[in-house]
Amino acid sequence: MKQALELAVENYQRLRDEAAGELQQAQKQLTALRNTLSTLENYRLEQQQRRRSSADTARRVTALHLESRFAGTIEQAIEQQRLNVQQAVARLEQKRMALLACQKKLKAVEMIIRQRAQRQAMRAARQERLATDEQAAIRHLQKLKAVHAAPQIHLETNSVMS
Repeated sequence: MKQALELAVENYQRLRDEAAGELQQAQKQLTALRNTLSTLENYRLEQQQRRRSSADTARRVTALHLESRFAGTIEQAIEQQRLNVQQAVARLEQKRMALLACQKKLKAVEMIIRQRAQRQAMRAARQERLATDEQAAIRHLQKLKAVHAAPQIHLETNSVMS
């Protein structure tokens, strides 16, 4: 069974990947909206140039009225598209902030895992040092016993011989 932190890492990785996908989608949408705005502005410019070039010719009042209304409609479309672009920029920034938040959470959990692994390694090293020290102490005591036991054996053999 996976530990809670491993599950959290998987969850935050999934959320990060989803946020990155949403950010990419928002960037594509913003690009499309900007392209549409550019197209509308170019179309407006073309229409203005046509009106200027045809200004020399005599036109009827109804044609001028229709051109004026059409120019107003294009201006409205351009303003609406600018608003759409502004909203898309705001959404893009929100998606970017969401992605950063997911990345921060993921890094925080990964740091906790690394810290726990380091503490575990330090505990294992400390346990190994204690075991090594204990073995060294036991060997030292055995040597001391052997040294103290050696003269007694020598004394016992001397007293038996006498």
